[in-house]
Amino acid sequence: MSAMSGPPHIPGDFPAAATDAPSSFSRSQRSLWAAVHARKSEYTVPRRIRIKVGSWNVAALKDTEKDLGRWFVGGKDEVAERRSLAGFHVEKLHGKEDSARVPAGSSDGGDHQQESTGNDRSKTITTPGAEETSSSSSSSSSDETTTTTGRIYVLGLQEVVDISSATEALRPYTDPGPAQRWKRALLAALPAGYEVVAEQQLMGLLVLVAADASVAGGISSVSTTSVGTGLFGYMGNKGAVAVRMVLGASTKLVFVNCHLAAGSEKTSLERRNWDAAQILLRTRFEPIQAELGMPEGAAEGIGDEDCAWWFGDLNYRLEGLPGDDVRRLLMLHTRGEYGAGRRLEERVKSGGGAEDVGHIELRDEEVGPDLSLDTAATNSSGTVGNGDSTNSTTAEQDADITSDPVSLNTTISSLLTHDQLYKQQAARKAFHDGWREGPINFLPTYKYDVGSVDVFDSSDKKRGPSWCDRILFRTQEDKQDSERRVKEEGERRKSGEGSKVDGSKNASKEEDEEGLIFEYDPETDGADDMNDHNNSALSGQKPFTRQKSDDDKLRLEAYTSHQGTVSSDHKPLVGLFTISYDAAVPELKEKIYREVAREFDKAENEERPGVTIVVEHAHDESHSEPEPEDVSQEPADVESIMFGRVRYREEKIRTCTVANTGRVLASFTFTPESPDKTAKGAGLPTWLSLQHDGIESEHGERTQNTGVDDPITIQPGDAVNFTLRLRVDTIDLVRALNEGTKKLEHVLVLSVQGGRDYFIPTKGIWMLSCFGRSLEELNRIPAGGVRALQQQQQGSEAHLRNKAESRGSAPRELFRLTEAIESLVERTVAGWGMTEPAAEQGSIQAPWELHTGWPFDKDSSWSGQGGDNRRLPVHEALDTDQPACSLFAASLPAHERLCITAEVLLDFLAGLRDGIVTAAMWAEIDEKVKKTPPATTTTAAAEEEQRFCIFEILSSSPVHNVSFVFLISMLARVIAEITSSCKHGKEMDREPSSPSETPSAAVGGKVTVVRKHLVDAYAAIFAEVLFRGALPAREKERRAAMQRRRLVVELFLKGRLEAE
Repeated sequence: MSAMSGPPHIPGDFPAAATDAPSSFSRSQRSLWAAVHARKSEYTVPRRIRIKVGSWNVAALKDTEKDLGRWFVGGKDEVAERRSLAGFHVEKLHGKEDSARVPAGSSDGGDHQQESTGNDRSKTITTPGAEETSSSSSSSSSDETTTTTGRIYVLGLQEVVDISSATEALRPYTDPGPAQRWKRALLAALPAGYEVVAEQQLMGLLVLVAADASVAGGISSVSTTSVGTGLFGYMGNKGAVAVRMVLGASTKLVFVNCHLAAGSEKTSLERRNWDAAQILLRTRFEPIQAELGMPEGAAEGIGDEDCAWWFGDLNYRLEGLPGDDVRRLLMLHTRGEYGAGRRLEERVKSGGGAEDVGHIELRDEEVGPDLSLDTAATNSSGTVGNGDSTNSTTAEQDADITSDPVSLNTTISSLLTHDQLYKQQAARKAFHDGWREGPINFLPTYKYDVGSVDVFDSSDKKRGPSWCDRILFRTQEDKQDSERRVKEEGERRKSGEGSKVDGSKNASKEEDEEGLIFEYDPETDGADDMNDHNNSALSGQKPFTRQKSDDDKLRLEAYTSHQGTVSSDHKPLVGLFTISYDAAVPELKEKIYREVAREFDKAENEERPGVTIVVEHAHDESHSEPEPEDVSQEPADVESIMFGRVRYREEKIRTCTVANTGRVLASFTFTPESPDKTAKGAGLPTWLSLQHDGIESEHGERTQNTGVDDPITIQPGDAVNFTLRLRVDTIDLVRALNEGTKKLEHVLVLSVQGGRDYFIPTKGIWMLSCFGRSLEELNRIPAGGVRALQQQQQGSEAHLRNKAESRGSAPRELFRLTEAIESLVERTVAGWGMTEPAAEQGSIQAPWELHTGWPFDKDSSWSGQGGDNRRLPVHEALDTDQPACSLFAASLPAHERLCITAEVLLDFLAGLRDGIVTAAMWAEIDEKVKKTPPATTTTAAAEEEQRFCIFEILSSSPVHNVSFVFLISMLARVIAEITSSCKHGKEMDREPSSPSETPSAAVGGKVTVVRKHLVDAYAAIFAEVLFRGALPAREKERRAAMQRRRLVVELFLKGRLEAE
């Protein structure tokens, strides 16, 4: 299954586009990865391992996996590590066990030892001579300071299922059975300690990568994918499977196993090139993950790696030559009937012995006998031998096979000039961008009769032999060299040096012609168009290859086919490589990473907008005592804005300054502290407000008292001041704070556009209040007031509501308020003339003359002067169980104290949880009042009976009953005090037209008239705050219900006044 992210795709599916990088990936992260990679030399050490790449088209034949141990893992026979081939002598063992497959005396043990499966599956091949390739000396000349340790096996298979089957082609999923079968065969053939680190299957294509324990632990960021290029350019009957891995966390390796379009026609050739281009275009691997889990780059493709291998059934053919003639010519060589091959055979028969001449033994001196990934040992004469000095021959005895015009090597070289892959590389149509291939010194790998070593296709189709199976490789340097060469050629053409380029091409062509020793003989081979084929062969150009050097990070040690494996119509192909890479030391890499990250942060911060926040240090009573334990102390970016002790209706003000200390404009907003915040703008709680003092515009103008919903932009070096106001003025919030369900804590989030977010905690200490409670709770407050509960343990509020016993008949807070109002009314009325000299002359009217509802009317002259903070002394006195007026300033006049205390009383009554008359009580009283006849027809006895019925209902709750009596008594005394002053006041000129008008204009000057208007006014005011219970929704019914409440208050006020 592909390791690409997202849902599993069907075989051959188009992979995600290269732009599908993780959303969290940014340009700065890519630059960070590049900067760390640039310092790779500081955290890596050199290391070298062997990689063995095998490719085989198994033609969907059964039991082919049984040969895997012989040709791929065991591989110590005369074919497994052969580097060159001058000629073949094939000895078919009929019924004999293949003793040469693993040489006698081999110390491989049971791990690599493979049993023969019979004469129909494997043949023994001996070589009359062997010759080292250009890479043979790399083993002895390699850098001795770097030890070769570790092994990786890469197996690429094609047609593990029948790709010609419509069922397989249209299957919406990949059958995992063949992959599991080959995986088991590979692990069974490998020594203990190997594990499969990557696998990917696409229909008939399968790639397996196995590594030993010393290497597997250093492999990371493994990603596999597949690309289908078959039917409709999409299906998986053709295409590729690919693996990307990071070796040692520093070197990226890519392995591509492909099966390109078949056929020898020109359209098939073009389709093969298209397949290869699609694989390059559509192969995408997952981003490499760094140690910290952050992607180091975007999705990668082929070309981003350090080393790559592209292998498989590429299906490129020999063109321009009749297949029958090529087949017949190669058969002559394999049977020893052609030129030097026959002479070598005779020499073998004369006494040299096929086994002595052709047997190749691999020495395992460096890494031990358990693996066969070491290069072949070479003797002093440069030939490949078994280490026995008797096998060495002199230069006079052994002719140079490659100089023999009739040798197999010469024949192979001549045939390769007609190889389509070479031609397409030279024409830069496919595999031209740095891809290399080892020297081909082995027979074509396709197509053979199954079960035969040397019999090419004898079916009716008689397909021509070709090197369809190939192993290509390149490094990043190869790719860059190729790109540089193409660029240089383009520049030469543009600069008018085209003639020099043409001359170079002609010279290259002449060299190729001189090196073409094989000539096609039409009389012998049966062709009629010798000249055409020869011209076609001569016209091919060799692809550009980079010169090999001893310091190459990727070196080819051996490249050969396994002619003795006969269970498929293809011969397996093996390439043995040594790769030098830089193994990362995790500790050193982490150190470099942190250094680079710090440098990036410093550089980036200098270019990012940044601000500095300065918080006001308030000096008030709140800082003289420690905060309660429940006030959280989370870490923040700036110092917390502390409002100190917060009381009901008290406004606390703090300021902070935001200065642009960066080098660029800073634009910022205040955002909600959490994404689920529903408030607008900055998402401030109801008890907190935020404003700034204005920003100077480009024209020098300055906005004033502006909110913070819109972005604020300040120039570098400028600053803006913010004012924060905290005020608790709603009863619902007071109750929540009293109960502890809410706290005065909020985090302001200042988001700088293009920069970071700053978190500014704001905190206040709520002081418990007597407001917002029920009469029952108030009646249970201990001595010392509600503040006595402030320092008690949590749960004191619940204890107050449920368990505490009542300490009186009515709350002390209500008693203190009514007592203070009675006293202040008396003082104000009695001393009005003395405290206000102008009143003596009639230039200033008394407040009760101006407002009938004084001192409870909201329109009273001194009502509300100074704001809510004027009420705080009364609040504090009630909360601390002191007389209501004891905390007023001594200079405050009595009439102002009275108005403030009266407002507090109304606020106190409005905030009672159940009111003076509860909703249940009012429901009963309302029913009684509805049955009462109009007031004009009501007698004194009837009114007394009504009062008795209402008292009976109120008596169900003594605290409510007593509290109601307190209030009625206080109002009656106030009315009596005011009416008594009217006996000595001015004559009343007329009847008031409304309760809000003064009774001073009433006709007759009778005290009863004044009293009536005071009763009406007070009843209207207190009907709003004494009763609880929902009112009707319809306006007419609502007015009627309010009128009934006023009648109840009037009824009791009249009764109280009559009693006095």
